[in-house]
Amino acid sequence: MRSHTWQLCIREIEMAEVQTRPCGDCGVAEGEFHQPGCDMERCPFCGGQLISCNCVYKKLGFIHEDFEKGKTWMQVLSELEHALPPEVYKNGLNPEQAKRWEEILDWKGKIPWIIYPNLCGRCGEQWPAMFNVPDDMWNYYVEPRMRDKMLCLTCFKQIKEYVDRAAQKRRAEEQKEGASSDSRIKRILFFESYNLDEKVMI
Repeated sequence: MRSHTWQLCIREIEMAEVQTRPCGDCGVAEGEFHQPGCDMERCPFCGGQLISCNCVYKKLGFIHEDFEKGKTWMQVLSELEHALPPEVYKNGLNPEQAKRWEEILDWKGKIPWIIYPNLCGRCGEQWPAMFNVPDDMWNYYVEPRMRDKMLCLTCFKQIKEYVDRAAQKRRAEEQKEGASSDSRIKRILFFESYNLDEKVMI
C-alpha cells in the first residue's frame, strides 16, 4: 500500500507539471466546448475535424452512411456536388438545418477541448524540439515499433551513442576475425560522424 501511495504522489506531481493551454483557434479553456465554427473541434461521430467531415450531411439524411467508402478524397468532393441539395452545396445549412445539427451534436455529446501534448516516446518530455535526420539513419537507430513515435534530441543522441558503442565493439571483434563487411562499416561510420546538433528544426 505504501508503494502504491508513493506512485500516486509521483503521478500527481507529474500531472501538476502538465501545462494547460487554451484552444489555439477559439480560445476556450481546456474542458470547455469549442465556439461554433472552431477548426480544432473534433466530430463525435468520426473523430475528424468537425467543420470538414461529412457527418453533418449523413446525420441530416443528405447522403448515406457509407458514402465515402472505397472513394478517394477527390472522388468524394466531386460526388458531393451532385449528392447534396443545390442550396446546401452552394450556401451551406439553413438556420433550421443548422439547429437540427446542433441538436444532434448535443445528443451525441460534443467533444471538449483537451490538449494532448507531444511526448518523447522514451523519457516522456513534453513538446520536445523537433530535429531532422535521414530516414535510413532513423530506421537504423530506432526499433520498428518506435519509428512512428516522437523522440527528443537528447534521447536520440543517447540511443545513437549506445548503438554506436556496441557497433564499435562488434566491429573490432569482426575485424579480428576478418569477417567484417566494408559496405556495412561505411554506413555505420557515416551515421557515427553525423552532426545531430546541426539538424534541430526551429
